[in-house]
Amino acid sequence: MKTNIFVKSYNFLQKNYVLKKIKLLLYWFDSLVLIFLRKGKYINQKKKKVLILYNLALGDGVIFSCSCKDYRKIYPKDNFELTLICQNGVQSLYSEINIFDKIIAVDFLKSAVNPIERVKTIKKIREVYYDIVIDPVGIFDYTTNVLMVRNALGKEKIGIIDYNKKIFISDKFISKIYTKTYTILEKEILPLIEYYQKVINLISNNNINHEVGLIPTKTGKCKIKLPKKYFVIFPGASIELKRWPIERYKEIAQKIYDKTNMPLVVCGTEGDRDSVEELLYGLNIEFYNFLGMTNLNDYFCIIKQASFVITNDTSAYHISVANETPVVIVSGCYDYSRYIEYNFKRKNEFKKPYLACVRNDCINCNENCKYFKKNDKTWKCLAEVTVEMVWNKIEQLLKEEGISD
Repeated sequence: MKTNIFVKSYNFLQKNYVLKKIKLLLYWFDSLVLIFLRKGKYINQKKKKVLILYNLALGDGVIFSCSCKDYRKIYPKDNFELTLICQNGVQSLYSEINIFDKIIAVDFLKSAVNPIERVKTIKKIREVYYDIVIDPVGIFDYTTNVLMVRNALGKEKIGIIDYNKKIFISDKFISKIYTKTYTILEKEILPLIEYYQKVINLISNNNINHEVGLIPTKTGKCKIKLPKKYFVIFPGASIELKRWPIERYKEIAQKIYDKTNMPLVVCGTEGDRDSVEELLYGLNIEFYNFLGMTNLNDYFCIIKQASFVITNDTSAYHISVANETPVVIVSGCYDYSRYIEYNFKRKNEFKKPYLACVRNDCINCNENCKYFKKNDKTWKCLAEVTVEMVWNKIEQLLKEEGISD
């Protein structure tokens, strides 16, 4: 089967810098839609209504969920009704932590490329007039979170500006959308888990006392019968440019099997089908293919029970780190400090990931690559990661985890 048309469209937008720069047109599309939508009335109730709008996908969501309990400390249940709007398909992640009074799932990915889906999303977001709307993702460009906060109905709209990231959006535009903004002025880019805790501190005026830390994902019984020992490779990624070449994964898979005699397990959604089938084609090792056969709980179980994981997809990466499954991430340096590096202080140590990454002078470019060429299939810094570099990290993992031949 072919990759989902919406994923392909999104990949095209990411690769085409001209189209990427005109995404501000979505703002004007939304403006037209809002003319024909009735504006809801604010209703003053005993409990104030708070909306957290979080559009990011599963991996980032796992790390975000580690700080969610602190929102309930800021907005206690007796006085506030706390609602989360999230990406469709990952809502069970947030329902398991039992923090939010309401969880609304919409498809932010489709709404970025499909006008009909966008109108549906805007209508859903505007069903309630909130006292407070919070955008924990951050303001730096005309991104989905910014545009959807603009579409939401709220007396107060709170956003975060991190000046460690390059800002592509004007102060005037920001002031039209947000009634209150907080700024992050640290000298270095915070790792994602520290960033979310910093957001909590800013919103609460530093009244929340909580140590930054990882929380394992909750899982029930897995319906997939897994081998006793296995390793996992996730060859897919959110966009094509973040995918390490499949032929290199093939070489790595063979080396691991020759070294450990462990079977390979692969899984994922329909959007991963092309990369998974290409990986498995002609591969002369024992493997289990659970592509399209897992729900979110099974996906978590596969990662948690694995001997180790190899990935360039940050969803599988963050899930592995949160659950302390040994993991090697194959990555470029485009979002290194925020999304790849787990360099935060805490009393209780956690199992550190293994990073196979080339750190060039353009580190933390936020995917605004100055070396990008129109026909590139992979970001330059990711393409520079060799099989030898990844294998060295895997051998280090095998030794330190006591995984014998």
